[in-house]
Amino acid sequence: MEEYMNKNLRATQLRMPEIKDCINLAITTDVEQAGFRFRKSNFTYIKKWSGNWQKVIFLFYNYFPLDYKMHFLVSLWIEEIEQIKSNLPFEHHFESSKFQTLGMDMSDFMNEFGKKPFPTISGYTFDIATKNDLQLAATSVKLLLGEKVFPFLDQVSNLEGLFKFFESHPDWSVKSLSVNNMCSEIIVGKLISQKELKLAYERIIESLTIKEKASGSFGEMIDYVKKVY
Repeated sequence: MEEYMNKNLRATQLRMPEIKDCINLAITTDVEQAGFRFRKSNFTYIKKWSGNWQKVIFLFYNYFPLDYKMHFLVSLWIEEIEQIKSNLPFEHHFESSKFQTLGMDMSDFMNEFGKKPFPTISGYTFDIATKNDLQLAATSVKLLLGEKVFPFLDQVSNLEGLFKFFESHPDWSVKSLSVNNMCSEIIVGKLISQKELKLAYERIIESLTIKEKASGSFGEMIDYVKKVY
């Protein structure tokens, strides 16, 4: 145990400002070319257009003197969907960002959209203890954003793109365990056609019902989704 602690104490000469500066430097050119602007106060990259938003939010965890951990979240707001959610006559109490169109985790881009070997990831969190870890994390984040996140956000930046995404990933919103994502899938179906609304609703209720029977913890979600429909 003492040897393990000594190893990590020697390995963790990094400080949080150095980690953040390195990550930002590695991805600044790519995020600017993708139309995002950096908000340093909460280490968030934001893109706005015609009432719509996209965000990439980095979260850093300080486990000094052992190491640091980092991952990111991706959020999308489409104005048409936000307006419908804001007019629902009941309170959305499942999640704080109740009007967002999509809420995604870094792991979504690892699992759903193609997995690549990122050597510093442990449980879809970047573990950073040494300068080598930091460089590998910065390189990996740059690749993940450039090859997966930004192309995906371009694809779902309008209703047609969102519809194609939900259509090609029929169980994704339920697997995400996010009521926001489930409601967005239903609303997108509604905005496309009554037929697609019915298909999206039936698809989600069927998946939730299977989970409810298996674990007994999804009844409230089912009730909420039925109200949205």
